[in-house]
Amino acid sequence: VAALGHTEVVDAAVAATCTEAGKTEGKHCSVCNTVLVAQETVAALGHTEVVDAAVAATCTDAGKTEGKHCSVCNTVLVAQETVAALGHTEVVDAAVVATCTEAGKTEGKHCSVCNEVLVAQEEIKAKGHSFAEGKCSVCGAADPDYVEPKPDDQQKPDNQEPEQPEEELGFFEAIWKAIVDFFKSIGDFFAGLFGGNKK
Repeated sequence: VAALGHTEVVDAAVAATCTEAGKTEGKHCSVCNTVLVAQETVAALGHTEVVDAAVAATCTDAGKTEGKHCSVCNTVLVAQETVAALGHTEVVDAAVVATCTEAGKTEGKHCSVCNEVLVAQEEIKAKGHSFAEGKCSVCGAADPDYVEPKPDDQQKPDNQEPEQPEEELGFFEAIWKAIVDFFKSIGDFFAGLFGGNKK
């Protein structure tokens, strides 16, 4: 009886991975298991490194150190570590004193790194002028509405009546003297009249 010959069965290839070896395709007899085409070992491929870039920490957000992973199997090769947030670096925004004409500001604060306002400055209204005798007692500015008083007005009390002109005053004195003389003459007349009857 003639030999039957082998019944070939294919031994499938095994793909190598980053960490595990693979095999080439082979063949064997399904009846007697004789290896007809031996499978050969394919070495592990090894990882394909990709750099995970560092993330700089900010004033408010945490960062990360540089890391690495495999772009094929995504295995983390160098783990990224968390870097704590830096916190703000405070800078004082000096107060601005309000003047007679210019508004001022309260003291404030901001971060010198990210410029975030930490304490907002508030506006202080201009004070306005304090005018006295024609000028501002604070900044010396001239009062645009000031009227220079006359010398007579400076010496005269507020409740003093204005003086009468000399001519007008003489006229009233003459009238008064005439009235007094008139009544005096009438008095003398009646005195003489009644005095003569008594004789």
